[in-house]
Amino acid sequence: MRLKNKSVVITGSTSGIGKAIAEKVIAEGGQVLIHGIVAEEGQELVKKLGANAKLCIADLKNSDSPKQIVESALDAFGKIDGLVNNAATFPRDNLLKVTEKSFGETIVINLQAALFLIQAAYPALKEQKGSVLNIGSVNDCFSPLIMVIFQTSSNF
Repeated sequence: MRLKNKSVVITGSTSGIGKAIAEKVIAEGGQVLIHGIVAEEGQELVKKLGANAKLCIADLKNSDSPKQIVESALDAFGKIDGLVNNAATFPRDNLLKVTEKSFGETIVINLQAALFLIQAAYPALKEQKGSVLNIGSVNDCFSPLIMVIFQTSSNF
């Protein structure tokens, strides 16, 4: 059990890849802070995962979310051994339909929030000699015109 007693924060973990990572952390004996924006999904997952899973509902569009997420993890576990930046938004706007609002929200969620989560978690990660995993996407390898905003935000 390589993750025994390790505390991991996983953004966007109420479904998909984040949920699968959270399940693996628990299976490996770790603790996990589930993050998302849909409370019902998060509550259901935390109930399924058990006592070593805690929930933080926070919208990454809000600038205080990174600190809120880190504080939730520290309150729950007293430490952070790992941070998985998994959350992302995938607007389906093509070049001619993209708006300043959709572009800005994508940059905030996909790029800015990840940076400020690392910043907020850094002291706790340094203390534990922890690590950060930033999840990418296969969509970076393709050029579908409807993914123009996502590709811009994830290639920095």
